Amino acid sequence: MGKIHEKKHISRRDFLKLGGFTAITLPAVFETTPLAHTLYESQEEYGGFLIRKKTGGASAYRIDDSVYQRFDAKNSALGRSIWDDEVIQQVDNLQKTDSEIIATNEPGYRKEDFALLRASWITDNLLNSGAAMHGLHKSLFQVHRLNSGTTDSEFYDVPWERDHLTKEGITQKVKKAAKFFGASLVGIAELDERWIYGKSFDTANPEESGEIIFTEADQLEIPTPEECKQSILTELQEMKDDQLKDFLITTLEEIDSEALPPGSPSPFLVDTLPPNQVAQMVPMMMDIMPEIVLDAIARKLDLPFCTSNIDPSVFTSPRYLEDGITLGIPRTMKWVIALAFELDIDALASSPGATSAASIGNGYSRITTTVGNLAEFIRMLGFNAIPCSDMTGLSIPMAIDAGLGELGRNGMLVTPKYGPRVQLAKVITDMPLLPDQAIHFGVTEFCQICNRCAQQCPGQAISFDAPSSEAIDLSNNPGVEKWAVNAVYCLTASSALGSSICSTCIQVCPFNKPEGWLHDVTRRLIEAKNSSIDKLILSADENEKDATQDDFWESDNFIHIKD
Repeated sequence: MGKIHEKKHISRRDFLKLGGFTAITLPAVFETTPLAHTLYESQEEYGGFLIRKKTGGASAYRIDDSVYQRFDAKNSALGRSIWDDEVIQQVDNLQKTDSEIIATNEPGYRKEDFALLRASWITDNLLNSGAAMHGLHKSLFQVHRLNSGTTDSEFYDVPWERDHLTKEGITQKVKKAAKFFGASLVGIAELDERWIYGKSFDTANPEESGEIIFTEADQLEIPTPEECKQSILTELQEMKDDQLKDFLITTLEEIDSEALPPGSPSPFLVDTLPPNQVAQMVPMMMDIMPEIVLDAIARKLDLPFCTSNIDPSVFTSPRYLEDGITLGIPRTMKWVIALAFELDIDALASSPGATSAASIGNGYSRITTTVGNLAEFIRMLGFNAIPCSDMTGLSIPMAIDAGLGELGRNGMLVTPKYGPRVQLAKVITDMPLLPDQAIHFGVTEFCQICNRCAQQCPGQAISFDAPSSEAIDLSNNPGVEKWAVNAVYCLTASSALGSSICSTCIQVCPFNKPEGWLHDVTRRLIEAKNSSIDKLILSADENEKDATQDDFWESDNFIHIKD
């Protein structure tokens, strides 16, 4: 990570140093936006942009909590393509087979392009059975430890000596591990329950929709067997003799006699004794009663069970409930690690071709292994982790909370370093971490003027209007101010274009530009939030050469190879 410089003020001299083109706009900059806030700059982390970090718990959103509700995942466009007959019909009317498309021999849709696309999904499909996008947690995305064959089960129980580590130190190690396993950007945020889906959705079983609930695991206290026995004894000794005898007989009758070990008190034995003698014998009976009887008594007295083999982690760990589809998340898991994965710029430049869609499939395959590895790393250190890609919750607002970027007009996260050219994932955990702050670097102001993604969207799915808290359709959630995208239009446009995913809105975004003079100018001027400056940048960007479909195969640039 590059060095981060904190600046309380940016002087006229410092601003002039940013370049001659910048100096032209200096008066307008200081008239419109005095840069008196704390600014951060890091070439490695922020791509050279000047970044404002929100302080004092300031929200990155405008939310009407009287309207906003947690989203039902089945109403996403991909979810609706499984159960919504209207959407299914729209897609089917436009969808062509790979063979039909390949037969056209068009650049970007040839056999090698589709081979790249289909192969890009292999890791995700084999290791996770599609759960990265929809479905229950399983394979590398399961909520419990993996217990892989290379790890002794006892290893998980070895205490982690971390008294010398602060939250900052633990957070640094987690971020290092995340990038080591393959993430491009990492941020931490306190989990906002509003971003968790109200219900999950499994494409394999579309009729079943499991709730996602939050449990108060931090309030659970499991007494020791001795403490439990003493509580039971106290309650029994407060009963009258006749009442106590009847209570014991009734309780013992409710237990299957075959489940009782030899020598256990029986209803017949208790019934033969006088009530006063039963009362005298209760302390001695407590020592010889098997756990099954103690549990039955505790249940009837509304006391904690006495079973000594209860595992507290059953209640403090995330788990699917007895129905197999309801996910319980303990509120002790109050942190989310937001991860962003850079997408191949040359592949995206060919949008909407198959090579562009391959960059998305490759992203999901990378996410599957990275998030699974990171979750297991956390579990091995003694904490719980829920690895997620698209499932479980809304990735974009979590990433915004974690300081990875801002929301753009195209409905995507726009990061300083890669623009919208990222895919997102997250890991929810109870590991003690230090949260990052939400950032601002002018995306909203620039998007208000740019409109390029809306102009060039093949499906006309992106709005030219101002941000709104109104929902466009079923696939949007009302109550939070944002640029809403018509996800069904986006989905059907991808089908009509012959690729599984259209990335045109990413490809045309000026924030998507690689390092160069345009990116340098943009990152220096964007903080001015001045319309004349933004229009000047936009005009210069329009003069850039458009990529062709065949440029991808001729390029020698790869996101996983450093210069």
